[in-house]
Amino acid sequence: MTYTHTFATLEVPKDVYDLIRSRLLAAGYGHTIETGSIGEWIDLEGVALQAEPEAKEAAGL
Repeated sequence: MTYTHTFATLEVPKDVYDLIRSRLLAAGYGHTIETGSIGEWIDLEGVALQAEPEAKEAAGL
């Protein structure tokens, strides 16, 4: 059996990546951080991004 894992890459600023990475690690989701021939990436399968409450308020949401 052959398993192929494909994904699209969304590049974000390093500070955004580092923030998401640190929060995932703090929450026990270190398994989402992977490394391979393209370097390190975070596999966000099944993860949704949401604005912090103060950012929502500033946007009028």
